[in-house]
Amino acid sequence: MVSKESCRNEIRAAIRQLSDRCLYSAAKWAGEQLVGIEQDSSNFTPSNTRFQRGSSSIRRRFSTNESISTPQPSVGFSQPPATPLPQEDEVIDGDLYLLAKSYFDCREYRRASHVLRDQMSKKSVFLRCYALYLAGEKRKEEEMVGLEGPLGKSDAINRELVSLERELSALKRTGAIDSFGLYLYGVVLKEKGNESLARASLVESVNSYPWNWSAWSELQSLCTSIEILNSLNLNNHWMKEFFLGSAYQELRMHSESLAKYEYLQGIFSFSNYIQAQTAKAQYSLREFDQVEIMFEDLLRN
Repeated sequence: MVSKESCRNEIRAAIRQLSDRCLYSAAKWAGEQLVGIEQDSSNFTPSNTRFQRGSSSIRRRFSTNESISTPQPSVGFSQPPATPLPQEDEVIDGDLYLLAKSYFDCREYRRASHVLRDQMSKKSVFLRCYALYLAGEKRKEEEMVGLEGPLGKSDAINRELVSLERELSALKRTGAIDSFGLYLYGVVLKEKGNESLARASLVESVNSYPWNWSAWSELQSLCTSIEILNSLNLNNHWMKEFFLGSAYQELRMHSESLAKYEYLQGIFSFSNYIQAQTAKAQYSLREFDQVEIMFEDLLRN
């Protein structure tokens, strides 16, 4: 099993990189797992332990219970090849990037994309394309409400998908795309109904940058059967275990899902996410007494 300190350092770096690219949902998820790693007792402070007090009661209550047999990690997982964190682009277009990010944070997606129109670094290209995608999504939602109302159906589409697919496809062919661009390319392909290519792009993305939970979530939505899930050629990394735990649960393979989360608790022993997922799996397995205790503790956190 990888060390807690190694996971902690990886997640800290990932949160900064994800936030810098406006992937806030993935950054938030990573932050929640970061505080789920037990702190070294020598570094305990009130702020460090505040998120972990409630979780510790769950661990104490179940420490003497018989736990399910946790499968051994796949070959190489205990000492996976180091996954290098991506090198950030040189600060050539830094000022324009900061302006674009400010527009993005104000939900002015089209302005953010326009500011970066002449910037060619991979980081700027991603944010420009991501902002354009969200501008298209925003316009689509407005058209849906205008045509049919918030609960109605309409034929509104994201009008930016065609140009985004063309650009991202060209970047992929020339090797000028990074893991974040591959993630967005997978999202665009999925929206256009090309699920096979979308899966391939998302697998390539998580293999090169495994800390983007949004990419894993999009990939999971395309794994509608165990056959598809087993066909994925995924590198061994502890993030893969999170993915499999969630994917197994969606496929109603609750025992397998529970085994993954039991394994991950060896590192993320105070993760509310893992505890909630574990409780859901146990509920599906009709272990109601344990579920009631776990949810009561989660509500107190």
